[in-house]
Amino acid sequence: PESLGRLRHTKIAKPLQNLPHPADVTSNVVQSTSSANAKARPAAGERRFSAAAKLWIVSVTALGALAAAAELPLWHSQDYLRFATYLLAAAMTSLWKVRLPQVGGTMSVNFFFILLGVVELSAGETMVLAAGSILIQYLWRGQTHSPVQAVFNTASALLAAYLTHSVFTSATLAEWGFQFPLRIGAAAFVYF
Repeated sequence: PESLGRLRHTKIAKPLQNLPHPADVTSNVVQSTSSANAKARPAAGERRFSAAAKLWIVSVTALGALAAAAELPLWHSQDYLRFATYLLAAAMTSLWKVRLPQVGGTMSVNFFFILLGVVELSAGETMVLAAGSILIQYLWRGQTHSPVQAVFNTASALLAAYLTHSVFTSATLAEWGFQFPLRIGAAAFVYF
């Protein structure tokens, strides 16, 4: 014990007394690491996308906008009551979800009315059904989603409805002898 007391007063021990306590060092490292991670992590509700994801989002959004620009100015309805009924049914069923076995996700029931719209309605009406269903999901649930997600999902629905209607009404498929069941099957495949 006396030798330890003398060691505290030597030239070697003096610099050691100025070192921080190990617990202080650990807490400083944890604080600096967490502040570095906070800088790297996006804020709540903000997402960072890879370059490939950004390219995909921009491509699908642009194609959906092109499909809307090509078809919606030609919009017409032969029966406004039928269109309004389909739109109401698609909007209501867009809130219903079906769990798919072995897929790990859900699917909206409105796909039935969108496929029915492909058969019974014009392309523009079908696109309005699809986009309206997506927008109802956002508005009804009141969940806060990023504007990027809302625009992407709406554009994706517009593009899917446009392509599905194009496949179903394809003159080429009719020339190849595709009857109704095969054309609706091909359209459903394109939609999903």
